Amino acid sequence: MSKRRPVNYLHTEIIKNGLSGAEFAMLAGFAKQTISKYGLGQMPPSARLLFACELLFGRPYYELFPQYFETIEDELGAEVLALTRKLERRDDASARKALKALGKVPSRMKFPKDV
Repeated sequence: MSKRRPVNYLHTEIIKNGLSGAEFAMLAGFAKQTISKYGLGQMPPSARLLFACELLFGRPYYELFPQYFETIEDELGAEVLALTRKLERRDDASARKALKALGKVPSRMKFPKDV
């Protein structure tokens, strides 16, 4: 059974903006082969790539690479829930402060799930 590659819209966005892969690679500071690997889903997007895409295309990272970020949010959401349950058993200032911060996480998520 083959592993499915993560969905991303990098090549679509490059073409839509009238750039070649080589031109985008030069602008973003990567080798053309590296951009090809990102576009094919063979490599997860780096912070530099995400920042370059937002600046050059005006599109947020989670629209161009949705599958990566849905996975990250799912994993982070589970960890937030586990830590929240642990902190709820404590009654100290540090735990209350952390719970307040963790309570804001769901509203910041781009792919909200019922938690």
